[in-house]
Amino acid sequence: MGSPVSANALAGDLLPGDKGTRLENLVACALLKEIHRLQDVDGENFDLHYSRNKEGQEIDFLVSRKSRPVKLIEVKWKDASLSPSFSKLLAGEPISRLQVVGELEQNKSYPGGERIEAAVDFLAGVSIAA
Repeated sequence: MGSPVSANALAGDLLPGDKGTRLENLVACALLKEIHRLQDVDGENFDLHYSRNKEGQEIDFLVSRKSRPVKLIEVKWKDASLSPSFSKLLAGEPISRLQVVGELEQNKSYPGGERIEAAVDFLAGVSIAA
């Protein structure tokens, strides 16, 4: 069995630039691949967007099914605290909220259903399901 993949390897230590930006792009590619699989294999109607309100607060990814939001995903390189944008965008909507973090010691769950998950765990089994 090979050694586990690190977040640094996922974000490409050998390439110049912001690790957080590269991780966000990697998550975008993984989400889009899963959405295309769901469309092609299962005939599901999923789309990938970003979400921003009038105050400029944003979430990196909004996954919708049949034009209805089902999941918000925020990507951070090191920030293990829950993004305040989760409470500002689509507040009160019964949708899944996930923060994917490149360097995270331990996955976390919150009473409101929000989760913070290490990028390596998320990317090992990308799921659109709530």
